[in-house]
Amino acid sequence: MWRRRAFAILSSLSFIAVPVAAQAAGPAHCARLEQALMRLGDPDPAECLEGKALDNVRATLPKGLRLAAVRGLYVDDGGRYVEVDPRRTPVDLDRPNAEGNPFGGALLVAGKRKWRGHLRYEPNNAWHFAFVPEAQSDDASAPLQRAFATIVLDRDDGTPPVSPPAALAAAGCWEATATAHFADFSVLLGDGELAGVRPMLFRLSNVRDFRACPSPDSTP
Repeated sequence: MWRRRAFAILSSLSFIAVPVAAQAAGPAHCARLEQALMRLGDPDPAECLEGKALDNVRATLPKGLRLAAVRGLYVDDGGRYVEVDPRRTPVDLDRPNAEGNPFGGALLVAGKRKWRGHLRYEPNNAWHFAFVPEAQSDDASAPLQRAFATIVLDRDDGTPPVSPPAALAAAGCWEATATAHFADFSVLLGDGELAGVRPMLFRLSNVRDFRACPSPDSTP
């Protein structure tokens, strides 16, 4: 179950649109969230909530985004996963619960954002490709805002969303600057390799300045 495992760049330099998850039939946010979880290969039988059922859920998100659905909210109480129903208990995703335990679960975050930043190829247990937005003064404080500091761009079929110049083809880590236009996100909260932010749809432009990743020992 993803809750127990939950926290996993362009063939041309012009606009590139990459659908990450096809929308489910109909407008239901929960249907789209379920589809996103299925595409990760980790469905969950927990109930999904949207609309008025989210009235008791507080979450500070980057500007222009809103919480549209939640599924399987829980707290990790020392290895014991306790489910939380926001229809009965208010949930503040901006801070731990009264016992100091952080929340886990799946979210659908709706809205559009445009960020400048850089693409990064660095294979690890959580992802291979990601977009790292430039620091934003309005997107730096709450946990969910910080989660958007790394946006996973891995494709379902494992193919890269961009290929680097030949000189970097064998590099274990490389970067490129880019502008990213995103529409809607699935978010997995937790501490496992699947946790993170993944867009439903993204478009990348102005991809340039490919380079090898700086050495960890290099001085900024």
